[in-house]
Amino acid sequence: MNTPLKECRESRGNRLPALWRSDIEGVTVLWVALSFAAAFYMIFVHLGLLPLLNPDEGRNASIAWEMQRSGHWLIPTYNGVPYLDKPSLFFKTVALSLSLFGHNEFAARFPSALSAIGILIMVFLFCHREYNLRTAALATVIISTTPLFFAFSRVVIFDMPLAFYVCASIFAGYFAERTDERFQKHWYTICAGMAGMATLVKGPVGFVVPALVLVIFNFLDKRKGAIRRLLSWKNLLILLLIVMPWFIGVSVLHPDFPYYGLVREVFLRFTTNTFNRSGPFYYYLPIIFGTLIFWSLLLPETVIILWRKHKNLTSADRLFSVYAISVTIFFSLSSSKLPGYILTVIIALGVLTARLFDHAMSRESRAEEGVIRHGSFYISIIGTVFVVALFTVYIKPEMINPYLRHIHNPAVSSTFHSLIMPLIFLFIAIAFFGMVGAISRNTKATLIAFLLFPLFIPSMLLPRIVPILSNRSDRSLAAKIFHISRGAEVACFRCFPEGIPFYLERKIMLFTSSKGSEMRSNYIPFYLSKTSMWPPHIRKVKDFRSWLINHRKPVFLIVETSQKPQLGALMGKYRKPMQYLRRDYWGEMLIPQGES
Repeated sequence: MNTPLKECRESRGNRLPALWRSDIEGVTVLWVALSFAAAFYMIFVHLGLLPLLNPDEGRNASIAWEMQRSGHWLIPTYNGVPYLDKPSLFFKTVALSLSLFGHNEFAARFPSALSAIGILIMVFLFCHREYNLRTAALATVIISTTPLFFAFSRVVIFDMPLAFYVCASIFAGYFAERTDERFQKHWYTICAGMAGMATLVKGPVGFVVPALVLVIFNFLDKRKGAIRRLLSWKNLLILLLIVMPWFIGVSVLHPDFPYYGLVREVFLRFTTNTFNRSGPFYYYLPIIFGTLIFWSLLLPETVIILWRKHKNLTSADRLFSVYAISVTIFFSLSSSKLPGYILTVIIALGVLTARLFDHAMSRESRAEEGVIRHGSFYISIIGTVFVVALFTVYIKPEMINPYLRHIHNPAVSSTFHSLIMPLIFLFIAIAFFGMVGAISRNTKATLIAFLLFPLFIPSMLLPRIVPILSNRSDRSLAAKIFHISRGAEVACFRCFPEGIPFYLERKIMLFTSSKGSEMRSNYIPFYLSKTSMWPPHIRKVKDFRSWLINHRKPVFLIVETSQKPQLGALMGKYRKPMQYLRRDYWGEMLIPQGES
């Protein structure tokens, strides 16, 4: 029997009642509250606990700190040298966050976390409009618990803000073709504007990806004139009006930037292995399966179902399918590959996984129920295997201790042993709920089984790995340097710990053997090779001895372990026994003659 509510829903084409009502499946605002509570928990709990991770977090936070300090918003600098590897928008947001929340890791990571929440809100609203409230809630919690999304929401890096603007552009382009003509231009204005903002975050990929997805989608969706409307001169003009002021301003101050930005950073990055980030064509397949973690158990059968039912998919289903496939293929064709490039693919797959659970919960399709039931068996088996393995290690720790000793980090061993018992109970629960879901076909039990491990990470795992990362972080290194140097000038010999400028809040003297490549920037060596006017705190290694002889202020010198012999030969009579800072770094306080 059709209820009035069901008839109303069908007549409105899958539109939903207001959030405070219950829809046909009995989903209420409680679902929404729980899904966003889980999302905020995954993204914000212990956000500032871990030290900045190198190279990306340390470098990006240092650049943002310099921008905050100098007030120069157009040209980012890294240790006082122009850094034009990426546009300045992301650094501006981090600099503003540092001004708002203080000089700490939480403030540096807050823009990424905020972008992640923004994405989840957009996905929720999209799914609420196109599917139903339950799918919206499921998509929110599933996406937030995928490791790639979780990780990039917590690091000082471009990918999450880029994903926010790319998703906004794609969703706006989608709605532009599904609304009244009077509102269409407004949606396309948002689409072009968000693509422009994405470009200001990470360059041309910001508008290429939304255009690629929407062109392919509209072509397959057979929307007459949609591609022409998408690529209209008005939309292109909006894009240019957002991007060109920045591009022209940077090009005026640095005439070499158009060549570097368009040829080296775009063309050569995509077509060659210039930046040493190559990988096979299938590079992203294991990345997708690995970063979906247990959700990937559902992926193969879900793909089969989508293929078999591709003619009956809704328009939104086709959008997310095109989204996942086209972006994966696009970056697979690129010669430069990094896991973060397909962050938005994980978002699209998260929505499709939510659709799978929604269909299984509503008992609308035996096929979807079968996928969930198989996934329940798989995760139950995995949980059981982990319980047996971990319990064996617990009663016989000598089995694993020899392997832990090879890591040469006592914190790893203590952390692992402290986690064994919590992990045993965790995987017992995973195996239990997985088996309940498989035997009773209880999809909610299956969902709990899939969520337990990701929900374990923020509160249980992160605090325990702080000692491990601290031994390798620039936070602990900076603390030692600050204690020993007593405010003296800090110099690095053929090395550059990326987070040192951020933690010490100062520029660092660098003696470089290869035009500043120690700073791990692509633009800085390019820039230094084109100019003879190097900053006074960036010098060549061959100038080190003369600098040392003529220097009249105390300096704390940092060197990598592998460079100690070369440095010792150059220091001559100034050579002293070096102090251990970290496994890969040594240092020495040099006091010029005449100073105490």
